[in-house]
Amino acid sequence: MQLYVISGSDDAAVKSRANTLITEWLGPEFDTSADLEIIRGDDETVAVEDSLNEFLASAKTPPFFGDGKTVWLRHWNGFKVMSDSRSTKAGEALMNRFAEEVVKPEPIEGIRLLVDGSGLDGRKTLAKLLKNSENVEFELLNLPDQKAKDFVRQQVGSISQQAKAAGYKITPDAAEYLAAATGSDIALRSNELEKLYCYTADAKVITLDDCREVVTFDAAAVSWELGSALSERNTAGALALLTPILRTLKKEKSSGNQELSLLWSAAGAFTDIVQTKSYMQELNVPKHFGPNFFSQLDSSYKERFPKNKLLSYHPYRAYKLCESAARWNSKSLAKALDLIVEAQRKMVSGSDALLTLEKLVIDLGNC
Repeated sequence: MQLYVISGSDDAAVKSRANTLITEWLGPEFDTSADLEIIRGDDETVAVEDSLNEFLASAKTPPFFGDGKTVWLRHWNGFKVMSDSRSTKAGEALMNRFAEEVVKPEPIEGIRLLVDGSGLDGRKTLAKLLKNSENVEFELLNLPDQKAKDFVRQQVGSISQQAKAAGYKITPDAAEYLAAATGSDIALRSNELEKLYCYTADAKVITLDDCREVVTFDAAAVSWELGSALSERNTAGALALLTPILRTLKKEKSSGNQELSLLWSAAGAFTDIVQTKSYMQELNVPKHFGPNFFSQLDSSYKERFPKNKLLSYHPYRAYKLCESAARWNSKSLAKALDLIVEAQRKMVSGSDALLTLEKLVIDLGNC
């Protein structure tokens, strides 16, 4: 490969990947290397066409030292111009020029080219050309769509890939915990992963316990873990979560709405159980099943049951949901839902949030 292109909607991930790649090639002190020429593509005082001209001129210039050189068009704004609907003609002209002058020409021996910059739409003809070109390595790093039904799965997959690229493995439940803790904040996610890399440097495997020890406290993460503890009938674990989170909310003088969000998280966990039981029945999940059940299912199941969400989840995630659902029979599940509704009524009417939630946790454990 002589041409490397990195783009997509995730600006932080694009920049991070480009820096990782250039470091792999030339070492951590790459900016002092005589074999590297950097063209600033994010200089607002320079037109994207001019930075492209400088890049092309450098790409056609033979190396002065050694047998080869790398030319990096760093954080180029041109991809954004290509995808900007307000400058359709300019974007198309720039796209055509990039295709004809950068992508299609035969690679020059001894010259390695790198272009990174967020903004390229994967549906554009340029993206398709980059994907299908033999002499090009193309990476499209997009932010997950928060409106998508599989948003959480996208986040978990993205986290797993990011950890893998750094030489680490993260367990599915740990990835889901981190996704809940950081949401769509990519910079925060990268920061938390860096902390986890340091914490698990020897093992190279990140577990849920590691996340609990290292990841910065976040109400969203604890809400997710609370729901998981309740659905797993882990009363002690759920009670242990309530006190620190409510203490934090009180220190921040947060409104009752945030306290209600914990209750809604619990309600969401039990709604998942109701849905999961229906999905399990549709798939004829046996009474006794193991962690590998979903990974061993025939691919035809997705075609036969396109609306079954268990088939869209990571196999381990699907297994954990089914494992939790199996702990609840119809009678206990109906009682749990009634208890949640009653707790919500009390909190809305002004009852003490902590006492209400603590009683709910204990009552759910006794269902």
